[in-house]
Amino acid sequence: MGGAHETVANFVGGIATQADMPTLTMEMINESNAASAEENKTISKAEALAILRTGGETALASLRQLSDEQLANATDVMGQSMTAEQAAQGILISHVQEHMASFKATTGT
Repeated sequence: MGGAHETVANFVGGIATQADMPTLTMEMINESNAASAEENKTISKAEALAILRTGGETALASLRQLSDEQLANATDVMGQSMTAEQAAQGILISHVQEHMASFKATTGT
């Protein structure tokens, strides 16, 4: 999850700046998630937390550079119109919160 922060922030930035956006499918996301899980299956808790912190800081710095006008820009994301702000809120905030709740429920912490 932490490693994806920068990728998602770049995606949000692409919407904000009205860049040509690549086609994105759930299959692509699932494949990327599976590959990341495999690559990181042996890292320590400390390493995972460091990746989360670094990725979060990078994403936050990227988002802070966007103007309100840029955040209002929209593009088609998997068949639905989405603004850069909606992508930031939905993917970088709400989706991460959902993952964190799942982690806490699984680990009991």
